[in-house]
Amino acid sequence: MFTLITGRQGSGKSRAIYAKIAEDIKKNREIYLIVPEQYSFQAEKELIDYLQSDGVIGVHVVSFSRLAYQLLSKIGTMAMQPLSKKSALVILKKILMDVAPSLKVFARSWRHDGFCEMMYQCILEMKKNRMKPSQLHDLAKGERLQQKIAEIARIYQAYEEYIHQGYCDVEDMMEQAAVEVQKQQSLLSTCVYVDGFHTLDKQRVHLLEKIMTQASAMTVAITYEEENGREVFALTKKLREDLLACAQKHNVQTQTIHLQGKKNSTQAMEHLEKNLFQYQMAQSKKFDKEEVPQIIKTSTLRREMILAAEKVLEFVQMKELRYRDIALFTNDLDAYRPLAKEVFAAYNIPLFIDEKYDIEQNALMRMLFALLQMFEREAFAYTDVFAYLKSGYTALNDEQINRLENYVLRYGIKGRAYFEEFWKTSREDEQALAEINRDREVFAQEVLVWQEQLKQAKTYDDFAEIFFKILAEPCVAEKTAQNKKFCEEQALYVHSSIEEQIIGIVQESLTFIAFFLKGQPAQIEEFHQVLKQSVLSQQAGILPVASDCVILGDFARSRTSDIAVAIVVGANEGIMPKGLTAEGIFTQREKRELTKAGLDLLGEAENHSVKERFYIYNTLSKPLHRLIISAPLINEAGEGLEMSFVAERVAKMFDIDIQDDDIDAMAVSNQQGTYHRMVQKISNCIQNKTQPEEKTRSLFAWYKAEEQYTEKIRRLSLAVAAENKIENVTPEQMRQFFSDPFEISASNMQTYAGCPFEYFVRYILKPKKREIWEISSLDIGIFMHHIGQIFTEHILTNEVDVRTMRSDEVNRLVEEIIAQEERDFKNDVFGSDALNAAMLKGLKRAAQKSLEKMIVHLSEGKFDIAGSEIGFGNNQPLPGVYLGNVEGYDVSVEGKIDRLDVYERQGKIYCKVIDYKTGNKDINYSHIYHGLDLQLNFYMQACLAADDNHLPAGMFYYKLHHPIVSFDQDIAFPAHFEALQQARDEEMRLVGLAVDDVEIVAAMDQDFKNLTKVAYSKKEERLQNTDNIMSKEEMDKMLRYSAECSKGFAQDILSGIVAPRPYKHSCERCLYRGICKFNDVCENVRYRRVEKLNKKTFLEKIEEEMKTDESI
Repeated sequence: MFTLITGRQGSGKSRAIYAKIAEDIKKNREIYLIVPEQYSFQAEKELIDYLQSDGVIGVHVVSFSRLAYQLLSKIGTMAMQPLSKKSALVILKKILMDVAPSLKVFARSWRHDGFCEMMYQCILEMKKNRMKPSQLHDLAKGERLQQKIAEIARIYQAYEEYIHQGYCDVEDMMEQAAVEVQKQQSLLSTCVYVDGFHTLDKQRVHLLEKIMTQASAMTVAITYEEENGREVFALTKKLREDLLACAQKHNVQTQTIHLQGKKNSTQAMEHLEKNLFQYQMAQSKKFDKEEVPQIIKTSTLRREMILAAEKVLEFVQMKELRYRDIALFTNDLDAYRPLAKEVFAAYNIPLFIDEKYDIEQNALMRMLFALLQMFEREAFAYTDVFAYLKSGYTALNDEQINRLENYVLRYGIKGRAYFEEFWKTSREDEQALAEINRDREVFAQEVLVWQEQLKQAKTYDDFAEIFFKILAEPCVAEKTAQNKKFCEEQALYVHSSIEEQIIGIVQESLTFIAFFLKGQPAQIEEFHQVLKQSVLSQQAGILPVASDCVILGDFARSRTSDIAVAIVVGANEGIMPKGLTAEGIFTQREKRELTKAGLDLLGEAENHSVKERFYIYNTLSKPLHRLIISAPLINEAGEGLEMSFVAERVAKMFDIDIQDDDIDAMAVSNQQGTYHRMVQKISNCIQNKTQPEEKTRSLFAWYKAEEQYTEKIRRLSLAVAAENKIENVTPEQMRQFFSDPFEISASNMQTYAGCPFEYFVRYILKPKKREIWEISSLDIGIFMHHIGQIFTEHILTNEVDVRTMRSDEVNRLVEEIIAQEERDFKNDVFGSDALNAAMLKGLKRAAQKSLEKMIVHLSEGKFDIAGSEIGFGNNQPLPGVYLGNVEGYDVSVEGKIDRLDVYERQGKIYCKVIDYKTGNKDINYSHIYHGLDLQLNFYMQACLAADDNHLPAGMFYYKLHHPIVSFDQDIAFPAHFEALQQARDEEMRLVGLAVDDVEIVAAMDQDFKNLTKVAYSKKEERLQNTDNIMSKEEMDKMLRYSAECSKGFAQDILSGIVAPRPYKHSCERCLYRGICKFNDVCENVRYRRVEKLNKKTFLEKIEEEMKTDESI
């Protein structure tokens, strides 16, 4: 007898099955209730509640896989040992490693962590469609797909051959059970019930077909109704037709029962269930305001989740519902899961998410994987060594690990160097070297014990045995127990549960490997791959902390029923319904082709919209009393989102408006939730510069009186009163850091101009940044400066005539300099790996090209190099730039000039100062005016102060680089090559400011082609483009203004003015933002603006200030 129960969502199908089960129990019949695996616990609980008993005897609530296992065990024909998913993945990973050399399509992808799982699912899909490896070759037509199918068939065949040596997987059990059920006729007195399924694959339909012919009775419940106005039941219609076809094929007596309506629900929810997705919507009726759905649009996902929490509390407090009567649904669980955990914990609402937790990031797993990765090829890379040390499963404490890590990063320690005494040292770590070596010895002794044993291992079971010993170490159990206790104390119950299970999970994985791969040869890399795959396939299951809790589920998997209220979040286009995503071994196009050939791959595009429509219908129809739908307007990335057409359709169905979230409303929930809402309200008032309303003030007073909130209110009060203001230090405190005379570098002065607090932290407090053995952009600049300095010194020392120097001589000299200097730079960082070696080659080319062009600049002019890295200040070749007596201190500016070129005319020495750069830089009058660009000005002032005969010629930046320019033509003709060369020359010109003197500029650049933006007009007999030239008088005014501006900075420094006053661009690059936490949201806290100035406006402004201040 086959009974098919159909009906819409909530029509009572499950209760009808429970009623029939109750009758069968009275008749002492054996009963099987088949439900989806994730629903088995819930179904058993619902059945017990319905029967009003403490348990059930003779009723087996099972999934399909569990049913197959029980049937074969009962019959006694379980000839082969069943494989769990973990065991199957261990075997499949080994097979992939064996067949890897013959793979072409999957030659690279097979190594990826998720590939083995995808291949396993693909093989299961083949088996569900009852497709054998030999049948695959005729499926595909295209060459690429044929090759992919051939490789899958090879892997599939190898997998089948391996497991059929005494094992079987879940799909094999399913097929074997179907054969044995018919052969043994063991179900003649058994009643079978099937509930909770919307689709079934061929394999499961085949098993039901065989059961249908043998069982005393089989009853299947499907959410289905024959309708002409909508296609919402198209998904379940196919399952209904398949089952009826099976019954008809075997002449099984069939009874169909159709249940009408939606039981125990409001009229509004019945109207929704009946009309959702109808092509012709029924005319809206008048419903109770408390029954109709509520649709709300919120600003962000976080605000949406806060609203959901407040709605839950509202229903619990005002409607006297239990938490278990309310469910939260989303079609994007990955996006909402972390937010739901955080927000519901903050509101003290119990939440259960039906999910499994990955254990790969557990501390024990990190330690074991790091240990394996260290021993592979004995690389002992930094990441692996310190992943092991920081896992906590080591004898070193945090201070020792940090000390060792600082040394390793500074000197680039790796490989076997960990097992030899450290000898590299500097003044900073000379004292600690002995302690660092003791720490190194502790680490070395720990890992060498296991390394020696692993070297002796030859097979998978050998490796597994060694790791059993590692897990048996007393420190492992002790540390795991400590971690569990800590998690419990911090109310981290999920992590506590994982810690409780973790050793058992690893031991289980090792047992599987030792059993299924016993005696098979293995390298440590292969064992690592198999162990990792086994662990990746294992997830820790977490039981609900309490029975009365809100459940968060997704549309497709959730089987929650009998809920009073459903809150649906993420009702946006692309989420409800969800867009089609390509995943798995096959593309959607390949799936369509294979489906036509007879391999029905689920998830294919044509079925996707049908499934989504049904899942949305099924979810929105679940609640008995109330439906809340919400949608954010922007996502976490700040991108705009649109509300789903489904939500808009529901609004139209009930003739209701989509509400805007009243974020300023003071919703009262529980103590914790209301506190968070009050804080948000106060924050909004501060940002909007408004006063909080009386209700908020009353709440603040109430929380202030509550002892448990004393500390929170104290901190909140401080935050409200805070002006984000760092106090200045006293002049007496500040002057302890300086001596008289007070010398400050030009770059330090620029930093102070950008932000006083950055100057104070960087140059007064001097926090040390962890030194890492790598090449940063700053290191590149230092290295290139150094090469340029040595190159220039060589020219001066050997009196080389630059005007006769050839390019090959420049290149050879640069190559010799770099060969001498590369090993001494940061402890030979360029020799650390191939990437840095390649970078050195690039820097060599850039240095050769830049210095070759520098020689061209000099050869085409009359200026000669006077020096490189010329210091000015106390005990330097040039005097410092004296700013005067400030607060009792003689203040002067010191520094080093990258290069100075000179030209003598009529007894006067004209000075050209050059600052080397590795980035783009140009004269910026706005920055000069605000004191943000002072270096070139002070370089020039130092030169002029050295001798009364010195006059300014120009101040320039020169970029040391090998230019790459865009060129939109093929370089096929000499003319094109010349144009390209000209574009490169443009990129390598000097950039800066020249004196408005044709003869002097011609002495620097006789053809007027090496100075950017400075050109000579023969017709007008003058220099063009006045923004990059200045008369001597104008340049003198600018230099005097910079000196007086700097004098003011010096006075502020000595007065202790160090509070943050940044320009926005200064803040963006500052390393110390985390210390000052500057925020222009606070009242009276604003960034300083850099006013854009051209040369004319700049000169007018400093002229005006010079008139105002007679000292300038």
